[in-house]
Amino acid sequence: MKQFTLVCLIGLFTATGLRSQTDELRQVRPAPGQSVERNSLFEMAVPLDTSITKRVQHFLSKGSNGLNPYDPEAIDITAYFERKVNDQWIVQRSAHGFYFQDFRRDTTRNIEDWRWLPIPNGGRFLVRFSPEDIGEWRVRVHRIINKTDSLSELSFVFECNESPISGRLKVGEGNHYFAIDGKTFVPIGNNLAHPRWMNDPIPLRQGTSEYWNDIHEMPAMPISYINFLNDIEAFSESGGNYFRLMHFPFSNDIEFEKLNNYTKRLHIAWETDKMLELCEEKDVKVHFVLTWANELNSPERTYNKLFWDWWGNNYPHVDDDFGYCYQYELGLKDPHEFLTNEKALYYYKKKLRYMFARWGYSRAIGVVELMNEINLVFPDHPKERMYWHREISSYLKNELGIEHPISVNYAGPPDIEKGDSSYFLPTVDVITFNEYRVPGVRSNFNTHLANYKDLNKPFMFSEIGAGYGELADCEVFSEWLKDAWMTVLSGMAGMGLEWSQQRNFALFNQYYPIIKAFIEKEDLALFRDPQADIRKDLLAEVIAVCDTERNKALGVVHNTTWNFYTNRIGDDVPCGQTQPRREFLEYEDVNDKSGRNALHLEGFKKRANFRMDWYNAQTGSLVAITVDKSNGKGRIRLRLPQLKVENALLVFKLYEE
Repeated sequence: MKQFTLVCLIGLFTATGLRSQTDELRQVRPAPGQSVERNSLFEMAVPLDTSITKRVQHFLSKGSNGLNPYDPEAIDITAYFERKVNDQWIVQRSAHGFYFQDFRRDTTRNIEDWRWLPIPNGGRFLVRFSPEDIGEWRVRVHRIINKTDSLSELSFVFECNESPISGRLKVGEGNHYFAIDGKTFVPIGNNLAHPRWMNDPIPLRQGTSEYWNDIHEMPAMPISYINFLNDIEAFSESGGNYFRLMHFPFSNDIEFEKLNNYTKRLHIAWETDKMLELCEEKDVKVHFVLTWANELNSPERTYNKLFWDWWGNNYPHVDDDFGYCYQYELGLKDPHEFLTNEKALYYYKKKLRYMFARWGYSRAIGVVELMNEINLVFPDHPKERMYWHREISSYLKNELGIEHPISVNYAGPPDIEKGDSSYFLPTVDVITFNEYRVPGVRSNFNTHLANYKDLNKPFMFSEIGAGYGELADCEVFSEWLKDAWMTVLSGMAGMGLEWSQQRNFALFNQYYPIIKAFIEKEDLALFRDPQADIRKDLLAEVIAVCDTERNKALGVVHNTTWNFYTNRIGDDVPCGQTQPRREFLEYEDVNDKSGRNALHLEGFKKRANFRMDWYNAQTGSLVAITVDKSNGKGRIRLRLPQLKVENALLVFKLYEE
C-alpha cells in the first residue's frame, strides 16, 4: 500500500507540468461568458512565461532548486480588485495568487485502495475573489519573480450582478453577536472536527485510535473526505448552520513533512476546496481553526497522538517519522520556540498566505480561530502565547487583509494575571474558550460574560460538554440539550459547540429546528443583558437575556434534578459512577414556590404588567402562559409551571403587555 501510494504521488510531479500560456488572464469560474454574481467565487488563471513554468516544474518534481511556487519570495502574484465609482476605479481589496493542482478521486478499486489522481495539465496559478458589490470591476495583476523581476501588468474587466447569495459573517452592530448582510446570525451547531473513516465517529482509519498511519502522503483516505461531505449534507439538513473544523496534520493541514513545500499535500487542499464549496452551497459557516496543535506537542503531552507530534522516531519501524518540519528543519529544541522563533514565524506566515490566498475568498468561513487550546499546549509560556497571537492576528488582519473575525482559544479562561492578555488585542475580534465540567448549575455562563463584558467583543464556547463522551453517551442527552439552549439564550454569540456528539444527526434533527424556530422570531441583537438566578434549594435555575429597552426577555428554566445522573442508562456506566452534588442525586418534580425559593429577573420597567409564554424545550409546544407585575424596583418573579419529567426544561418569552 505504501509503495503504491508513493508511485501515484510521484506521478503527480512528473506528469502534470504547467503548460505554456498566452500572456493574458483567463476566467475560470464562473465559466467564460457567464456572469459573475455578488458574493460568489470569481476565479482567474494567471499565466507565466514558459521559462518560469519549467523552473516551477523542476521544483515540483525534485523538491528543491527551481522556483518554489508556494514561496512568495520566488513567485509573488498580487491582484488588485477595483470597482468603478463615478467613472473612477477605486481599489476595494487585494488577493494573492497561489499554485493549484486539480485532482480526481479514483474509486474503481477496493475502498482501501482508493486514491487521488492528478488531472493532466491541471497545475496552474489562480487568484480567487468574491465581490460584495454589484457593478463594473477591474482586476490588475502584478507578477514578481525572485523579488526583483517584474513581469508586465495584466488586467481584466468584469461585471458583477445581483444574486440571492448571502455574504460573509461579520461581527454585528454592538459587537455582541454576529451578522450576515446586516441581519443577526446566531450559530447553531457542533464540532465536526475532521473527516472520518467509514462509520466511526472520530477515527480516520479503522483501528487507529491514535490516528497513526505509516503513509505520510495519504494520512486520510479518499473515503474519509467523501464521508465528510456527506456529514456536511446531513448537518445542513438537520438545521445546523455552523460547525467547527480543525486543521489536523492527519486530515486538512497542508504542511507537516516539508517546510514551505505543500506539493505532497495538494490533494488535501483540493479536498478543503470541495468542503468549502459545499458549505457555500448549503449556506453553512465553518469555525475555521488553523491548527489543532498536536504537532506542537511531545507525544506524552496534551492530546497523546503519537505519530503526528513534534518529535520523530516515536515509531522506530517507520523510517520517515521525522516529526514536525518546524522542529527538524529549523533545529528548534523545544515546542514553545515555535511561538517566538523568527524563522518559525517567517515560514508559518508563508503558509497562512497560501491558505488565505486559496480560501480567504470563501463566505463559508466564519470565525478564524488561531490555535486550539493554546494554554494546554504551552502552559508555562503565557507571555509567549500572547506574542504569537499578536504576531499572527496582526499579520492576518493588517498584511493579508482578511475580513473574517479572528478569535483566540483556551482550555478554560486564559492566564491574564500571568501575562496573557490576548483577549485585549485589537486584532482579536471574538473571545472563545472550551469548557468541560461535571454538569450542574450553569450560572457560571453569566460569570464568564461579566468577566469580559468591558472588552465589547462576542463571546462563545468553541467546545463545551461533560467530557470526551464519559458523561455524554450514557444518558438521554439532557445535558447536551441544556447546554444548547442555555448558551444560545445566555447572551453568548451563539450555541456552544459541543464535542462528544459529533455526527449525532438524529439528535440534531430533533432539536436544531426547535431552537432555530424559537430564536428566529426575535432579533437577538436587541437582547444584550444576561441574567441568572437559582433557587435557594437549588432545584431550579434560570438563564436569560434581556433586551435593551428592558421590556422583553428570552430564557431557559431547568429542573436541576433532571440530569445525567438521574437519566443514566445504568449504574455501571460513567453516568452512574460520577455523582453530581448531593442536591441533584434524586429526581423530583419541582413546583413553583415563593420567597427565597422563587426565581426572579431584575431591571425591568417598574410596576409594569408582563406576560410569560412557556414552551417545552424538547418539543417546542406551548405549555403555559403566566402573568405578573414588576415591583417598584423592576423585579419580576417568575411563576413556574411544574417542572416534571416531560417539562423539566422550559424556555420562555417574557414581554410587557
